[in-house]
Amino acid sequence: YIQKMTDKQIRNDSWRVEQLISKIKHKSIKKPKFQRKKKWDILPRKGKNNPNEQAYIQFLYKNSHTVDPITFGEIKDNERTIYSNIDGNNRINAIQHFMEKPFDIFPDYLNDINDFINKQKHISKEDKTKIIDIFKNMSYNAIVQFVYKYYFKRNKFEDIYENTLKDIRDTFEDIIENVQIKLKIDNISFDQKVNVNVNIFEGHDTNE
Repeated sequence: YIQKMTDKQIRNDSWRVEQLISKIKHKSIKKPKFQRKKKWDILPRKGKNNPNEQAYIQFLYKNSHTVDPITFGEIKDNERTIYSNIDGNNRINAIQHFMEKPFDIFPDYLNDINDFINKQKHISKEDKTKIIDIFKNMSYNAIVQFVYKYYFKRNKFEDIYENTLKDIRDTFEDIIENVQIKLKIDNISFDQKVNVNVNIFEGHDTNE
């Protein structure tokens, strides 16, 4: 849908989360100096109705799309399209943070993994800490696309796999699969399922 304003226009569009994240990674989204700084907390505060990232991500899980659009100005820069963020900084930050470190937003999702690792008597305290940190710092795609042996090998954790995790693989995989289910929506990954409504101002200069 396009709303005309003389020789300028406002385009209403919808991006999947994976498209938004791709634009951020490729530096196609810029935040002007006038944009508000990050204000939201990550988690809710006890007894407080504070704006927080967890509540927003839960909202997206429930609805599979945003309600209020995120607003950008579209700028052509040497044949590249740059999106100047006008409104929605906190929402963008929440989505990006979740995709980079989902367990910052939902730390409880790690409880079963942590409990399982801590109960393994054959694993040293030092290695338990390493394994727990590995999962805590995984990106959304890393955990959702997790393939047991290949993840540890690809990320240079092969010694930990061979010495501590190989023998408990079957049980541990079941626990990880339960976490993956929680992180998906109808068995579809969050970044492919959730749509972000956007307003794009075309033909306007930065001052406008």
